[in-house]
Amino acid sequence: MESPGLNRADNYRLFVYGTLQFPGIIHSLLGRVPIMTPSWVIDFEVRELRGESYPGMIPVSGGLAHGSLLTLETKGEWEVLNDYEDDFYEPIVVEAFRSPGISEQALSFRVPLSMVTGRSWQKEEFERNHLASFLGDPPEN
Repeated sequence: MESPGLNRADNYRLFVYGTLQFPGIIHSLLGRVPIMTPSWVIDFEVRELRGESYPGMIPVSGGLAHGSLLTLETKGEWEVLNDYEDDFYEPIVVEAFRSPGISEQALSFRVPLSMVTGRSWQKEEFERNHLASFLGDPPEN
């Protein structure tokens, strides 16, 4: 899938809000961990996907989606992360804020409204209950 709107190598910023916030997952995909800056996007929310442990981001007026802004080095890194996402994730351009009044355009992904529940996705809950399986580690008993 072509990256929407941002095609220069120095503009590969990606706002992530789910599994790609975890350095171990990023490292397993890219072989490195890019600069990750805490950030947020206005008028979106991160919700649980129906039947999945990972989330989707949807537009919600007045909403706030928290995540991280990744600084990618190449279009190839964007393509690896884009391939990691399921087909129902739609690449979009968002305005990601690093602090009040300081923002930049970034690529991100949204999902169809019909795919999410009404429950906000909890990063800590995912980390505690599901991250190990995404990293290929056996579950702890």
